Amino acid sequence: MNKVFADSGYWIALSRSSDALHQKAQYLARQFRDYKIVSSELVLVEYLNDMSKLGGGYRRMAVEAVKRLRNDRNVEIIPT
Repeated sequence: MNKVFADSGYWIALSRSSDALHQKAQYLARQFRDYKIVSSELVLVEYLNDMSKLGGGYRRMAVEAVKRLRNDRNVEIIPT
C-alpha cells in the first residue's frame, strides 16, 4: 500500500471550510483514499492547538477528529 504524509496544514484545511485550502484538501483526501495516511503525534498537537484557538465548538470537533484518526486502520500516527 502506498503512503502519504499529512501535516497539520492538511488536517486544518480539511476541517475548516473557511480555510483557503479547504477544497484542495478535500480533493486530496479523495485522491489518496486508497493510501495509508501517515502523520505524527506532534502534527496532531499542532492541529489541536490551532483549532482550539477558534473556540469550544472547533475544539470539540478537533478532539473527535483525532479520536477517529487514532482508530482508523488507514491512518498511521508516528509516536513522539
